[in-house]
Amino acid sequence: MQGISRAVSKRSKGWLARIYRDGRTLSRFFSDLKYGGTTQAFQTACNYVQSLAQAFPRVEKPPFRTTPLPTSKTGVNGVCLTFQRSRTGTKLRCYSVHYRLGGKARNKRFFLHWYNNPRDAFQDAVRFRHEMEKAMLREWQQQRRQEVRSA
Repeated sequence: MQGISRAVSKRSKGWLARIYRDGRTLSRFFSDLKYGGTTQAFQTACNYVQSLAQAFPRVEKPPFRTTPLPTSKTGVNGVCLTFQRSRTGTKLRCYSVHYRLGGKARNKRFFLHWYNNPRDAFQDAVRFRHEMEKAMLREWQQQRRQEVRSA
């Protein structure tokens, strides 16, 4: 069963039951001695994992972060200020937008010299990222529907 593994050491033998939810690990050890043998300990561990799975159902998350990371310098996930070298080797500053569609990681750049001021480039990059987040969410939802139909 998923979430249960055999744990054997010099001092004890038993089953380790674990479940992962919301970034936390809920675990418990079921000793063969305490629960009257390997089979009974395993059955108790299975019941424990099932009860935890019912108490803490798995939450489907979208395919991208909804809140920005604290290390983000732009304050928007998937948008960063960087540079691209031109053919002559000069650095061209740009906002780079990262997204994933069709199972492929993609990138679009918004060069600052295309705009009157850097704020306009940033706003276009953010607008594009939000459009791509909607597209990523639609694609993810469609995949979930297909998984439910096939199951």
